[in-house]
Amino acid sequence: MFRDLIIVAIIAVVIGLGLGWVVQGWRKDRAIATMQAEYAEQRAEAESTARTKEQGWQNTAEQITRDKNAQIAATTRRLNNTIAGLRTRPERPDNPSEMPTTPGSCSGLSGAELARGDGEFLAGYSADAARLEAALKQCEAQYNSIGQ
Repeated sequence: MFRDLIIVAIIAVVIGLGLGWVVQGWRKDRAIATMQAEYAEQRAEAESTARTKEQGWQNTAEQITRDKNAQIAATTRRLNNTIAGLRTRPERPDNPSEMPTTPGSCSGLSGAELARGDGEFLAGYSADAARLEAALKQCEAQYNSIGQ
């Protein structure tokens, strides 16, 4: 009888340990599921925040690019108008002896005495510099907009 009691006690302990093991597994599974749900929620929130920032940066970059393109278009229009105005100027003479030797008729820094080819070159050179400046300003503005 004592032996039967010990066997029953051992079986009860084994069953108790087994049930404890199962219950502990359920608790751990629930804790893991809770952590995974929290992680998924935090990740979705972080992704949403990142997407919002990214969209803002993209919108800013597009606006900066539109502004740069407008500046370049205005520069190109000014260049075309300047070149059209220079068409009435005479060409540079082929013979250097025909060049004026004194700048007596020079009217300041207007470039009014420049030959057509020289004026067109300088106007184009100035337009290139303006385009490069617009591109540089675009680059700096986009770089600075990301840091905000």
